Amino acid sequence: MPKTYRYYLTLLLLITSSLCRAQSPSQSFDLQIVEPRAYGYTLGDTATRTWILTLRNGYQLDMDSLPQAERVDLWLELDPLQIEHRIESADSSASQHYRITLSYRLINLNEPEQLIELPAHTLNISNGPMNWQIPIPPLRLAAHQVAPDPANSGLPATQPLLPPPLLDVTPYWRWLGAIAVLGSLGLLGLIWVYALLPWLQRNRRPFARAYRVLQREPADSTTALRALHRAFNSTAGGTVFCHNLDDFFSTQPHFALLRQPITAFFAYSQQRFFTADHAPPAFDLPALARQLRAAERRQDEAKHKNSARQDAGNSEPSAPGD
Repeated sequence: MPKTYRYYLTLLLLITSSLCRAQSPSQSFDLQIVEPRAYGYTLGDTATRTWILTLRNGYQLDMDSLPQAERVDLWLELDPLQIEHRIESADSSASQHYRITLSYRLINLNEPEQLIELPAHTLNISNGPMNWQIPIPPLRLAAHQVAPDPANSGLPATQPLLPPPLLDVTPYWRWLGAIAVLGSLGLLGLIWVYALLPWLQRNRRPFARAYRVLQREPADSTTALRALHRAFNSTAGGTVFCHNLDDFFSTQPHFALLRQPITAFFAYSQQRFFTADHAPPAFDLPALARQLRAAERRQDEAKHKNSARQDAGNSEPSAPGD
């Protein structure tokens, strides 16, 4: 073969080989697809599809060719993509690795069992003026409704709501009743100690009893005079006469302010019981009984206060070294 023909043949082979390499960049990328399971999806579930793409020889991924987050069709909605990108070296021919995660959410079903399809897609890659498309096939998934179809189950379309379960509150009512009884007893005890008992004690005092008799009887009656004498005798712890009134006032000094009306009472009583003069008293006998009752009450209250102070003083801890 002449050298001229061999030269042209070699040149033709080089051009053909170059064109073939330019039009078939299959050696410049690798695509691996990690598919989700193909069954068992219900309303609201997510099917995740992952594309693992490796580009070599200076090829770049056209990011505009990636799908956008939107509603895909009547059944599916695509969430925002998750993209991981890394480069193995810094030169222009470095390998680039992409991990693209697509999450399809199932938003609608109209059949008890239904086949849905994750859509096909095309990725665009380029190396300068050369463009190439990488097809990604669709994927079918099986989905089903959670609740059975009422038309096929023999049940009405809507089920009545179950009433809420009733709690047995009998033990709580028993505890509440016991607490109410104890609280009532405590309240009655407080009323007895702080109200009824002091009232009864006040009404059982000698001059308090005598004052109640004088409210019912006439002031100059024998019953009224004897009631007041009994009050003096009970208070003094013995019989009180005109001649021993000084002893009464020395042992009961809280009645000293009433010395004059008390002396007048005893003088009138002696006249009333031991003479024939039954004239009415020249002083107000009920008013005297009321004053004696008030003095008696003040003395008892003072005794209670002094007793409380002594109890408080005895309860205080003594200082070290006392």
